[in-house]
Amino acid sequence: MKKRGIALLMVAAMMAGTLSGCSGGGSTGKAGGGAQTEAQTVAEVDPSLYEVTEPITIKWWHALEEQYSETVQKVVDDFNKSQDMITVEAEYIGSYKKLNEALVAAHAAGTDLPAITVANTPYVAEYGAGGLTEDLTPYIQASGYDLKDFGDGMISASSYNGKQVSLPFLISTQIVYYNKDMADELGVEIPEKWEDMDAFLEKTSKINADGTTAVYGTIMPGWDQWYYETFYLNQGVKIINDDQVTTDLGDEKAVEIAAKIKEWCDKGYTYWTGTADDASSIMRQHFIDGEAFSVVHTSSLYTNYLSQCNFEIGMAWLPGGETKNQEIGGCVLLIPSKNDQATKNAAWQFM
Repeated sequence: MKKRGIALLMVAAMMAGTLSGCSGGGSTGKAGGGAQTEAQTVAEVDPSLYEVTEPITIKWWHALEEQYSETVQKVVDDFNKSQDMITVEAEYIGSYKKLNEALVAAHAAGTDLPAITVANTPYVAEYGAGGLTEDLTPYIQASGYDLKDFGDGMISASSYNGKQVSLPFLISTQIVYYNKDMADELGVEIPEKWEDMDAFLEKTSKINADGTTAVYGTIMPGWDQWYYETFYLNQGVKIINDDQVTTDLGDEKAVEIAAKIKEWCDKGYTYWTGTADDASSIMRQHFIDGEAFSVVHTSSLYTNYLSQCNFEIGMAWLPGGETKNQEIGGCVLLIPSKNDQATKNAAWQFM
């Protein structure tokens, strides 16, 4: 049984400024650039203001499911053993949605807040605008933390109006997973350009004599616009214009893209999953069973695919157009602003 994964070009290399979350919904509000500039140096802040001077126990809220439990515990244990002032306790809250509800409620009440928490990327602007998040800029300056360790898109996605209100944590992006064994047999590669999709889908799809599909060239998720809106954005179509009111989705180019996807569906080259609760699992099963050459999905499910597929898995960027940008999803880490300073300092050390 072959379960060899092909190394993925690291996500940080080409993050775009448009934000969205792989768990659903695009971001609202306005994200800004990173907090630290050339003029802002460590000398501008007193590092002693952010030191941990007394023993403290803090809570870390997260949304990492059972498959990550061992990793979460190792991270916490390793940190706790590395020093004798801070004890971190990890607490699984549930989905990003449930965690958001709990965090907003705790912020409104001003009590029972975690010292540090994860948050789905679309919430960053909302939290920044609402004052829920601590501005990490002085912490970054005081500790000399190298923010440039992250890609520009990640810095932008985790900031709000020029303030670094969070840091990237588990970041994902849209990926084409494909059957590498099939690709080698057919001598094909995932196209880099949208204009080459016709020939690609015709070659990778297998249509039965009765017109039904035996193997889809690809399958496109329909439960979240995050998975397909880059097809529009990379061809000059703005989902939301700069006025934050109008859209280009009714323009000729946008209609042309939608018509092309419909044409592929009509020919049996692909299908649109729809929004049913089991749409994702059905799509994955088609791929696992060899009934789809490729699928568009999130990079965060790589190990899931790897563990279930009896063939070599390939990964590629989505085909581009005038540009070839990717959107990011996943989650960030943030410190709630209503905590006392001692708690914030301990949270920053853990972060």
